[in-house]
Amino acid sequence: MNKFLIGGVVLVIAVGVYLGISGFSSNTSKLTDYSSATADLPADVQDSGRVALYSLTEVEKHKDATSCWTVVRDGVYNLTVWIDQHPGGADKILSICGKDGTEAFTNKHEGQVRPENELAGFQIGRLATQ
Repeated sequence: MNKFLIGGVVLVIAVGVYLGISGFSSNTSKLTDYSSATADLPADVQDSGRVALYSLTEVEKHKDATSCWTVVRDGVYNLTVWIDQHPGGADKILSICGKDGTEAFTNKHEGQVRPENELAGFQIGRLATQ
């Protein structure tokens, strides 16, 4: 294979990786205060490293822009501070507040590293099994 072609392919991959990483870090730098994501946890759970468990009934109480929790897979996430920063628009996040948002999230973002990483930063606990 032509060495110039191989060099060009390597360059394209390197630039793509760089832009992916720098785009992620510059976008998430706006979100420096995650304290509101864990503010609703009891202090002993916040500081102990234990995993908080929530029922779906508890998640359903957090169904609007003042307090927006959702479930994705079996994780519970406080997305309140993300509502106005979501690249797809606030309505996408508001539509999953207070309920299981697994289908909406996976239909849009399944297998995408960046949305998965962003979501992980908002996890406050796990869904308790009934």
